[in-house]
Amino acid sequence: DSSFYKGSTTNENGNFKIEGIVSGNYILKISYLGFSDYFKSVSLNENKTLENIKLTSTVKKLSEVKVETDAAIATQSGDTTSYNSRAFKTNKDASAEDLITKMPGVAIVDGKVQAQGEEVKQVLVDGKPFFGDDPNAVLKNLPAEVIEKVQVFDKKSDQAQLTGFDDGNSTKTINIVTKTQFRNGIFGKIYGGYGYLDKYKLGVVVNRFKEKQRFTVMILSNNINEQNFSSEDLLVVMSSSGGGGRNFRSGGGDRGNRGGSSSQSGSPESFLVDTKNGIISTNAAAINYSDKWGKKTNISAAYFFNWTDNNSSSTLLRDYIIGNNNGLQYDENNVARSNNYNHRANLKLEFKLDSAKSITIQPKFSLQMNDGINNLYGENRRSVAISSIENSYKSKLRAYSVSLPLSYRISFPKKGRTFSIDLNPSYNHSDGNSNMQTFNKFYIDTIFSADSLDQRSFLNKWGLNSTSNVTYTEPLSKTSFLSLSYIFTFNYSLSEKNTFNKDWLNYDYSLQDTS
Repeated sequence: DSSFYKGSTTNENGNFKIEGIVSGNYILKISYLGFSDYFKSVSLNENKTLENIKLTSTVKKLSEVKVETDAAIATQSGDTTSYNSRAFKTNKDASAEDLITKMPGVAIVDGKVQAQGEEVKQVLVDGKPFFGDDPNAVLKNLPAEVIEKVQVFDKKSDQAQLTGFDDGNSTKTINIVTKTQFRNGIFGKIYGGYGYLDKYKLGVVVNRFKEKQRFTVMILSNNINEQNFSSEDLLVVMSSSGGGGRNFRSGGGDRGNRGGSSSQSGSPESFLVDTKNGIISTNAAAINYSDKWGKKTNISAAYFFNWTDNNSSSTLLRDYIIGNNNGLQYDENNVARSNNYNHRANLKLEFKLDSAKSITIQPKFSLQMNDGINNLYGENRRSVAISSIENSYKSKLRAYSVSLPLSYRISFPKKGRTFSIDLNPSYNHSDGNSNMQTFNKFYIDTIFSADSLDQRSFLNKWGLNSTSNVTYTEPLSKTSFLSLSYIFTFNYSLSEKNTFNKDWLNYDYSLQDTS
């Protein structure tokens, strides 16, 4: 009847055997997932072999089934926080910067990337340097769609990585892990826009990734104050300074003339026309290359070019309504322009001499040229003019620097026993000149008086620096190390600024301003 008596399961070929059954009439039932149950009446009084039995399928094709779950936002492994890019929604044209700023603990503050409250010094792509130490170049130009995950960690110094001994020197680092399908191929973007008052923005980014090789070209141009590369490119033009005889403002009858001698007499900033509040037009290009040559040499190189044209125009209208200055009016017009040209190049070569010895060379070079002009006219009046000032300031500045860090490291067979030498020689030089012309007028009744200043200043500044470091480490036990270091630092610098007043007899600048 319908009660269960005995059963069995088939082997992988569908064969089965049921033993120990007494003679009688039975109902055989066969069941399998996805097939209709099979029933057969069987009369048994001896061993019985059945013919092949074919089951009838009951599988039905359903409409699309969608299974969804929330992607894990982040995982923690040791001191490394890994963010899953799929957990954050971005537009199709989003950059890596757009993506990471959606991640908890990551933000852009004053144009610099911060993670977990610390400034990010380097952004790696698949564990390798990308555009040197310029986080902005990577984050602003790498498409978000190629990113699999973002890792944030404290990168230990090369010495600590060699020895396993934490020397306390680490830098906040972001490593961008790309999706597998983007590690071999060409991808990038072209963008552009044009609008009100002839404002425009355009750019091209092309990436060619092939196995361990990375090659990227970037070009951009805009006049909307957008700077896509490092703040180093605007180091000169964006520096703020109170020196150099700029910023003449004559409110309240005060001529405001600071003269030609800057309190920062030896500083390159004293030769700058500060137009950081103006409209900046930027034209820039960059190339990045990284690869592994053979089995023993890693190379990464980057070059940046940046040209900015900064224009600033301002008008000031001021009315005094209290005190002795009641009724006084001051009008001022100020026009300034500054051009900044910047070249930066860096190279990193890592040579594995053998399994225990390595040499790393990292030459860097930068060149900046800046010229600017600032014209100002200001006037004090009480129905009629009572005083005025005309000021013109022009400057030219050039600065370059070269450095050649060199490291040699040996790891001995005994784990933790190491020896390393680090050299970091560098040279920097800046020179420039500036012209300042100021003309002040005073009206007292019908009497007119004036004074003027016409000066030229010259700057020559250079410095030679070198830091050498020799380190030996020795393991004392499984939990302790001995580290011996010798550091030698050499600094030599010369800074000279001379200012000359104009000799109207000889019509040259030969009268030195001794102050």
